[in-house]
Amino acid sequence: MSADERARLKELEAENAKLCMERDLLKRTVAFWVKESPQLRAIAA
Repeated sequence: MSADERARLKELEAENAKLCMERDLLKRTVAFWVKESPQLRAIAA
């Protein structure tokens, strides 16, 4: 693997970690709002 490929792989791994964190935050946020909102609980049921 060339130095450019290693650098690109490192960038992609960092981006992937960031996207995973953002996804998890969004999932927790949605779960919170569904739990706190009676209207959303009715829709989710």
